[in-house]
Amino acid sequence: MESFTIKDVENLSGIKAHTIRVWEQRYQIVNPKRRNEGLHREYTNDELKHLLRIAFLYHNGFKISSIAKLTPEALKELTFSHIMERPVHDKYIQWLLEAMMLFNEGLFESVLDQAFENLGTVQAMDYVMYPYLQRVGMLWLTDNTMPAQEHFASNLIRKKIIICINQLPKYTHQATPSITLLITPENEYHEIPLLYIHYLMKKAGNACLYAGASVPLSVVDSICRSRPISHVHFHVITNFTDGTIDDYLHQLARTCRKQKIVMSGPLTERVTIQPSNVLMLNSFEQAVSYVTQQV
Repeated sequence: MESFTIKDVENLSGIKAHTIRVWEQRYQIVNPKRRNEGLHREYTNDELKHLLRIAFLYHNGFKISSIAKLTPEALKELTFSHIMERPVHDKYIQWLLEAMMLFNEGLFESVLDQAFENLGTVQAMDYVMYPYLQRVGMLWLTDNTMPAQEHFASNLIRKKIIICINQLPKYTHQATPSITLLITPENEYHEIPLLYIHYLMKKAGNACLYAGASVPLSVVDSICRSRPISHVHFHVITNFTDGTIDDYLHQLARTCRKQKIVMSGPLTERVTIQPSNVLMLNSFEQAVSYVTQQV
């Protein structure tokens, strides 16, 4: 059975770990096991779902003292009824969390389809997928072990964005004077933000070549030598196991001396020395604004 740490619960619920501990002691909302008879709490799937429902009601104005008196079934019914009254974005996010916890592929894909169909790709990504991924700790949280549910959900979201990309009008690069190469660095496998950047660039009519995730510098160099690449845009989330982000950035800048380097992702905050041919996009909002313009 999948188990979760209190940090996982904090990331998913938006409730601080200290507050969760206080609620457990004061209201006995859950009774998690202790890892190896130590102090580290471990939560089961059912306990996490229970806490997510408590957190949802708490974030929507219910007092914890009142929530704690509810039976699990009453809590589930109240959560569902209140979800139906919330803005559509909140509904989709809560349903995706529930489907993820259950490994329910059919439900997860059904919610994705509804969100993208009713809101359109851009609004679905900006108002549903992006907040959802923040909740599961994939986009901006680093140094944490990713639970199995997250990988399950990420793969389905990745597949959905690829479908949206393939539905856009096709174009050729032959007459294009410049092309943006899209990559994540070697050993960076978080591909969803880069796929969304690809979608936005292609939708805006900007020529781009998508090389995908975990691309070695040697491959970047080869592509830049064989195609009229004007920009190399890379998105990075996790820490580097070999060297620092500064090391990688300078290696990439030396490899692509003739290209403009564009960097986006959370690790922009850790760059201490910026090469002259590098443009930093310090937030995802900046990245979205940049890639929808002609480069």
